[in-house]
Amino acid sequence: MSPSHTRPVAIVTGGSHGIGRCIVERLHAGGHAVLFTHSSPDAEAAALQAALDPSARSCRALRLDVTAADAAPRLFDAAEALGPVAALVNNAGVTGRLGPIEALDDADLERILAVNLAAPVRLCREAARRWRGRQARSDIVNISSVAARTGSPGEYVAYAASKAALEALTVGLARELAPHRIHVNAVAPGTIDTTIHHPRARRRTRARGAGRRAHPDAASRPAGGSRRGGGLAAVRAGVLRDRQRACGHRRPVARRSAVPPPEHGGRMLPASPTRSTAMPLVTATVRKPKSAEFKTRLLDAVHAALVASGVPETDRFQRVLELEAADFRYDPSYPDLSSPRGEDFVLIEILWSAGRSVKVKKKLLADLMQRLEAQGLDPEQVMVCFKETTWENWAFAGGRLIHA
Repeated sequence: MSPSHTRPVAIVTGGSHGIGRCIVERLHAGGHAVLFTHSSPDAEAAALQAALDPSARSCRALRLDVTAADAAPRLFDAAEALGPVAALVNNAGVTGRLGPIEALDDADLERILAVNLAAPVRLCREAARRWRGRQARSDIVNISSVAARTGSPGEYVAYAASKAALEALTVGLARELAPHRIHVNAVAPGTIDTTIHHPRARRRTRARGAGRRAHPDAASRPAGGSRRGGGLAAVRAGVLRDRQRACGHRRPVARRSAVPPPEHGGRMLPASPTRSTAMPLVTATVRKPKSAEFKTRLLDAVHAALVASGVPETDRFQRVLELEAADFRYDPSYPDLSSPRGEDFVLIEILWSAGRSVKVKKKLLADLMQRLEAQGLDPEQVMVCFKETTWENWAFAGGRLIHA
């Protein structure tokens, strides 16, 4: 049966309660059709489905064991019955029993790794198989935990390890899939008052003075206040509020990089909602006259260096400002040039999203200079200026803030 709505479809695993339920509600309110999985009693999932859409045309529950070998294709097939799938949120997770490492039994360990790691890997694989080659943007959001950093000693070390592995998966897939317009992110909540936490863990957390737990309804707003657009953008931005507390740390939710640069050595870095390696706008200012061949060599070298740093090949927006000498003035030697600037001096301005480290910029500059020299351009005649902005400052095609 063909879908009777025009909403993009989002898949949410573990969506019947807690953080997952809030994600489902947020996505649906923001304009997505949602298919969510559950392992809870059917009545709970049915109540959520009925509350959002009694007709089940734009919200549907599916009882599913996400660890089953055929779960991924079954889930995507069911979601595609609602419409084109645009997003996957891997939220389902289990902690296992509270206790020190010596109390961890094999059954718990296998279950933790199956739900928290193997299932997301299979679902991401299925998403990549179905989404590669299409023009529309797609999103994968992996729900991690601050435990990936704290380690949860004496409590949930296996759970923490599984979430750390999930973040490593996010880093790798972000790099691998970015050229295919598949954006991969992770959101790492602090301690949230949901059923996933053992009552004893609650008492221990409170006894350490870790601050009050956030209610899962906090997941319905991005950190720092409500955003227009809502939906998946809120999940990408870090949907949990700053009042959350990590165990033993007065630390807000960590938002993870969308496409972490290779120079970060595989670490997941805390990032603002604006972090990405995409969206560069390149402006090259030169003195007249310059040939078309000169401009092509210049712009090709800049784009190649950006792509090597992680920018998608298709994300190319460049312009050349060719000015009279009276309109483009510069000092011949400031600050310490080995040879004076001449008529072929080029000022390159790269406007991109905020968040790159100095190390990333240095590597990009070194690569760019090599590429310019290979094109027969003198690196000493080049000045580069980086400018940073945020996701919500980019509007595309009809004024759509597609990243906000």
